[in-house]
Amino acid sequence: MSLALVRFSASDFQLIHNHLTSHKPGYRNMHLRKSCARNGHRALRFLHAMHANSSTEVEGMISGPNIFCHYKLISIGGRTQINVLTEQCLPAEKRRFQRYFLSDILRRIREERAMTGNVRPRYARGQYYLHRQRTGMPASHSFCRAAVSNGALHQSFVAQLQPWQLALLYR
Repeated sequence: MSLALVRFSASDFQLIHNHLTSHKPGYRNMHLRKSCARNGHRALRFLHAMHANSSTEVEGMISGPNIFCHYKLISIGGRTQINVLTEQCLPAEKRRFQRYFLSDILRRIREERAMTGNVRPRYARGQYYLHRQRTGMPASHSFCRAAVSNGALHQSFVAQLQPWQLALLYR
């Protein structure tokens, strides 16, 4: 089981692409975060970033402790194909991605569409988060270097933050 087995319809691709290009038009991106409980505390499971590269391609990366996936959603002739470029994670995570990948994205789209005004997220101390930033964050930033060195995020993931106009927060 893996991310490559996730099925996308043409309408799923169009909904995702339209959201990436219209919700915050200057950014063409979206991000989400999953957490879990470890030793009775909230911990990062993974960060997921997506970027609309063109009208027919959406690229995404998922990174967390012991997780790194890099994929492209490509719309070809009314069909959507997922190309998994890298998938490094435990079998349990692969099963989780196969089961919840699309529903997690669609849930995040609904959440972003429902947000009105200046909604302030609730950040927990000692956690990594993503947010949109016009200039993006270089991989050389201290937050990125620390996340990679402590195993929280993969180097390839933090290298995409700046081109995709995202920044890493650590609270």
